[in-house]
Amino acid sequence: MKIIALTVAATVAAGGTAALAQVEAQHHRPPHWIGHWQVIGNKTVNGRRDSDIISVPGRQRFRQVRLCASAAPLRLRSFDIFFANGGHQRVQTREIIAAGSCTRAVDLNGQARNLASIHLSYERITGRLLSPRVQVSAR
Repeated sequence: MKIIALTVAATVAAGGTAALAQVEAQHHRPPHWIGHWQVIGNKTVNGRRDSDIISVPGRQRFRQVRLCASAAPLRLRSFDIFFANGGHQRVQTREIIAAGSCTRAVDLNGQARNLASIHLSYERITGRLLSPRVQVSAR
């Protein structure tokens, strides 16, 4: 009987601890911008030029951006992030983004920012039949 009573007491204590941890987690949630990436623009870059512009519609505020490539790899030299207030932030990458992968998450300068456009500077990797598709995600 004592074993059953101890087992029940341990189960109740564990359940209470789990419930307490859940309540604490709700009170210490990260800011709304930490979490899932939201696609805010995309463009197929055909390689005829070495730069392209991706417009970002709407008035949403973000803290981080990243660029992803699909269909074919892309040699991304840099990209400029233009904000709705007229400012901009230059990001040097000088890396090859493989199809299906992304750049690192880039923290935007200042507080959460409203984006206007992303200006890409890239080189197409020759010998590929498909054109890279660049997707801009933010959170």
